[in-house]
Amino acid sequence: MTWTGTQTPVLVGVAPGTCDLTTLSDQAEAVATSQGYHPSSYDALIINVPDLHCPGLGYGEIGGRHTWLQDGLWNLADGYARAVTAHEIGHSLGLYHSHGLECAAFTITPACVANAASHNEEYGDAWDVMGNNWAGDGNNAVTWFSAKQELNLGWLTGTHVAAVTASGTYALAPLEQARATIPQVLVLRTPTRSYYVEYRQPIGQDAYLVNFPAATSSVHISVDDPNSPDTGPYALDFTPDSASGYGDWFDAPLADGRSFTDPENTFTVTPGRNGAVAVVLRQTSTAGRSAGTAAPGRFHPLTPARVLDTRTTASPVSTGSDRQVAVTGVGGVPSSGVSAVVLNATVPSPAASGYLQVYPSGSRPTNPTSNLDWAPGTYRGERGDRRCRGGRQRRPAGRRGNGPRGARRRRLVRQRSRHRRRAVPAADPGPGPGHAHPGQRRTRYLRR
Repeated sequence: MTWTGTQTPVLVGVAPGTCDLTTLSDQAEAVATSQGYHPSSYDALIINVPDLHCPGLGYGEIGGRHTWLQDGLWNLADGYARAVTAHEIGHSLGLYHSHGLECAAFTITPACVANAASHNEEYGDAWDVMGNNWAGDGNNAVTWFSAKQELNLGWLTGTHVAAVTASGTYALAPLEQARATIPQVLVLRTPTRSYYVEYRQPIGQDAYLVNFPAATSSVHISVDDPNSPDTGPYALDFTPDSASGYGDWFDAPLADGRSFTDPENTFTVTPGRNGAVAVVLRQTSTAGRSAGTAAPGRFHPLTPARVLDTRTTASPVSTGSDRQVAVTGVGGVPSSGVSAVVLNATVPSPAASGYLQVYPSGSRPTNPTSNLDWAPGTYRGERGDRRCRGGRQRRPAGRRGNGPRGARRRRLVRQRSRHRRRAVPAADPGPGPGHAHPGQRRTRYLRR
């Protein structure tokens, strides 16, 4: 991609004095025209002024011509200075923010992803310039775009994209690699949405990733929100609540050797070394349940699927605590019309002895009987059917019974980061705080 353009000398005009980007751009173009320039002949305009009088340091029209910067590009050696400009130009190219799906102590749940806009860490993706770019800021670097954003731009096409339709092991080239001859993104579609799997390496613009092995010994997975005009991807965090603020997203990718099954039980992905990704696909109907029907009052066989794994997609269960687990609408189980499910509860290599109770939500047994007991260093499992009440199960723990990571304790509720805020200038309130339709001005900005 090559850009050509013209840089004007410093032009002097009358500033609006308030956060009024429309007036500012009109005045800037008028002054440029008076000096012999022709702004209307350019596809894009960057207006750089000492003070925008706005909350943010930069704004960009989504799919429009204008980018506004406050003292932008003050130091080309500074990653943050370059990131602000690149981020806002991304908006002019038609991109929304690269979000993070914030499901508290979980990577993803059916309810969370079904209402992604209400579980949105607006700039959550640490590995996309349209996200928070915090890792890049600290290394004077600007992170490359994520695969979903490159798809939005039309930069990934043809053999660079693999729409997965069969189980198998797929080889991914690094997203940063030029002239790759194999796919650089896997697209996995469920009955309700699409997931995007990419592989990143310290190449070119992302050379600084050598300092972040969690970003390179893994695959990055994001999901879309098909019910929103916002086409920005939602990154999934496979180690939720591991740090505070945007640092929590530095280790978000799915590490090599771990597995992820989507909430609809459509697929399971397991990354290997050097971009190899094993994919298992399951047949599903458009209703999001495994193919086939069950007669009333009978059990219906499903392909086994994990509904909870405290080692990989949720925080460990603490002594004496309850964990409510959704069992309908996940793993191929229909979201309604289900009276009972069969569950397996397994405790691998616990650090201490303890017991586990499993019971329908809202009907805690009065006697502290256990479904599963264990001793340190053992591997115990228990199978049984549980009647559904509200589609959830409760799991109180006696002693901590999680696996090899049992010594780690995490918060169950994340405190949202407020390092970045969104706003729309008062002159144009737009459709909502921080939102705008394609072609509108003053749509998004990056603020530290």
